[in-house]
Amino acid sequence: MPYDLTPEQLVVEREVRLGLHGHEFYTLLGYFTLNFCTCEAIITRLLSWVLDMQDENKFDLLVRGMDARTKCERLRQAAQVYSPMEAKLEARVLHYLTVVIPTRNKLMHSWPQMHGDSIYFTTVSLRAPGLEFLNPHTTRPLAPHIEINEFFRQGMWLGEFADDLLRASQNFTDHRHLGIIAPHSSLPQINQPKKKKATKR
Repeated sequence: MPYDLTPEQLVVEREVRLGLHGHEFYTLLGYFTLNFCTCEAIITRLLSWVLDMQDENKFDLLVRGMDARTKCERLRQAAQVYSPMEAKLEARVLHYLTVVIPTRNKLMHSWPQMHGDSIYFTTVSLRAPGLEFLNPHTTRPLAPHIEINEFFRQGMWLGEFADDLLRASQNFTDHRHLGIIAPHSSLPQINQPKKKKATKR
């Protein structure tokens, strides 16, 4: 659903889900982070099942400290060998890997600052707008940023992706099939899995 919403509809969803009053910034950060961590945990579990790791303690020792990007890559590699990943699930794992993980990494390795309608990922050498009064002569460039609506969209998508991952987990335990029939999470058009063209007879 998130990628089917207009900017105006996203604002409404933000109000319904997070509230636009008080400490929205902190709620936004928590909303994104909790959903991200949930997805990472389920991906870790899926990886252990695809690899048929019977000893959970040994597997936990193996992957402890492994970042989400590496887990996604290992899951895709394991699926190629032991249990092919269905296209709809793979497209969503790729979206998590190429779009959402970079946002998470910027967030976790910066001092995020909300200014206007964007979140700026500030560092020692990169600044957010509106803080020039601290050093009027600064030559530091502006930090990379993400619009609040897009950040919320990714957090919302993560919640739906977590639900898809849970259903994929159930599907795998029941049928040893790594996929989802009807995903709850939508994707941008550019990330949609391509439909196979019907062959002419």
